[in-house]
Amino acid sequence: MSSKGFRERFLEVYEDGAALASSTTQTSLLPASAKEFTIGAGKLRIGYILAFEFSGRSARRHDSRNLSLAFRLGSVDVLASGGIPLNVTAQTNVHWSLKGELIVRAVGLSR
Repeated sequence: MSSKGFRERFLEVYEDGAALASSTTQTSLLPASAKEFTIGAGKLRIGYILAFEFSGRSARRHDSRNLSLAFRLGSVDVLASGGIPLNVTAQTNVHWSLKGELIVRAVGLSR
């Protein structure tokens, strides 16, 4: 979303990613066709707002595990949720969603 009040979409995904049974390392939930996109040079100015919305479904017993979600730009995690406790009762296609905004506060190189 630009500071002028309109939204410009960088990415839309209408297909499921690969099913993930378990992982102890960061693993993308996006399908291969959506793992990379480009934000044009000069777009990210101070005050620029990136709005995002992700959703998916969970369909298994979680055995007291946690879910941690991260939003990554390049090699930098710009948002990390921390551990979200999951229900230990068997679930079938339970919806989850994550929605938010990131505001550019500084411009520079990430390493």
